[in-house]
Parts: sequence; structure tokens; C-alpha cells
Amino acid sequence: MPSDPDATSLTEDRIITGGGWNATYARVVAIAVDDDVAFALIDGNGDGVELEMEYWFKGGSGWSAGQSSGYGSLQGLPTVAWDAGPMVCAVGRAEPGETILVEHKEVVHGCRPNEYGIWTFIQKVRTPDDGGVPRVLGEVEPADEGVVQESIDRLNRMRQGTVRYAASAGPAEDEYNPSVPWNCSLAEEGRPAHVRLSPDYWAELPLWGDWPRDTPLPEDLRRRLAAWQEEFENGYSHTSGWTDAAAREHWLAQADGLADALRELLNGRATLDVDLWPHGTAHDAP
Repeated sequence: MPSDPDATSLTEDRIITGGGWNATYARVVAIAVDDDVAFALIDGNGDGVELEMEYWFKGGSGWSAGQSSGYGSLQGLPTVAWDAGPMVCAVGRAEPGETILVEHKEVVHGCRPNEYGIWTFIQKVRTPDDGGVPRVLGEVEPADEGVVQESIDRLNRMRQGTVRYAASAGPAEDEYNPSVPWNCSLAEEGRPAHVRLSPDYWAELPLWGDWPRDTPLPEDLRRRLAAWQEEFENGYSHTSGWTDAAAREHWLAQADGLADALRELLNGRATLDVDLWPHGTAHDAP
């Protein structure tokens, strides 16, 4: 990372110099900054064997290093989220082009890996209500950054009750088309349609594939599907699984009823695949 002549910026050179690292070998592999708080990952020997995590704070005379601790190897870097007091943080590894979704205080953020394959999340704690451990929701496959950000923005509007697709009612900001559910495309004339019922991160509805023409999704079924998707979002983590067995079983118990309702609605105009991957089961429903 290049040096910045602005003394208020936290740069790689400033971290190595201010932290007392040997400039011949050390390199900074990640920096996360929010206002006047930050954390950095330093590879002290430049070989990726042992990283050090340092907190940094900006005062009247600029940035100064705080507490540091060992953080394992570059290749073995785990996905971790924590509340550090003055800031809440998360860090992990990802493939090039992926976006990691991190939720904090009911807002979803997209984090992309740097040249070392490390993504970071940081948010300054300005009030007591700002604390708490962020939740890593999962990864998004490589896609154009603008497309990913648009999807994240729509998800946040959904969670705030400003998009009609949400499980709870709220004023419509986006026009809802019941003839083509969110994330489905309209099936081509004369070609078989295939629909998949499956949850996924930052989805408004757990429906995917080609939706048959002239088959509007009833509002009551849409709300049931949205609520089921919301249960998955709130109860399942890609790193630790379900919050508890009761949450998993309550979510799973609704799957057959939703599949039956969709099968009745589709009425042979489309095949239905059911993929309950958070529970490890999948089957076809003709």
C-alpha cells in the first residue's frame, strides 16, 4: 500500500514505523479504518507464517498504536468477528471477486478481499447501542461490484420495511410484480420452466429460476415465503450453523407446506426443485 503524505491518514509506512516493525521484512496485509479507530494485520517477517493484529487510535498528534496480539498465519487466517470496545470488527479470507456480507445492527455491509485475499469490517462505537458482535452472513459469488451493491441496498431497504417484498408490511419503494417473483426470470414461450425453492443470503424471496407465464404469486404465499427466508437469515450462519436446534426445526417444518403450496400454484406449468441446503437435504418435486 503506498504512503500517503497526509499525516492524518493511516498508511502502511506509518504502521511499520509507528509500531516499531523492521521495515526490511515487515509488510501490512490489511488495514481497516473508521474515523479515528482502526486495526491492522502485520506480517512481521514477510513470510506469512505469523501475523500480528494491532489496534490504532488517532488523537491530536496523529495515529498511535495500541494493543497487539498474535493472529496466526496468512493462509490459515480464520473468519472472526468481535466487539473491541471502541470499535466492532470482523476479518477473514475470501476468493478474488467475492463479496462477504457482514450484518451489524440490522444493516448489511459488503466487504471485498484485498490483494492478499483478506477482507475486513470495522465500525466505530459512538454510543453504547453501537456495540455488539457483527454477524458474518456469508459470501456472494464474484460479480460486478455495482450489481452486488445494488442487491445489498435492496436488502437493507427490505429489512427497514421500505420494500414490499419484506415479510412485514411497509410502504412500497420498489414496484412488486406478482407475475415474476424476485430473482426469477419469466420463462420463454414453449419451453419448460424450472423453479427452485431454496434459501440464500440477501434474498428477498427463496425462489429461483424460470417462472411460468400467467402464474401470479398470491400475496399470502409471498408473505409466507418471505417470512421463511427471514427466519433463515436471522437463524443461520455459514460459519456456525443454526443458532439452536429449535430454530432449525421450526424453519424445516415449514418447507413441505411451502413446497405443496407452490406445487399447487404451478400446477404442472413448471417443475419444482426443493433444496434445503442449511439442513443438508435436497429433492425434486414434480
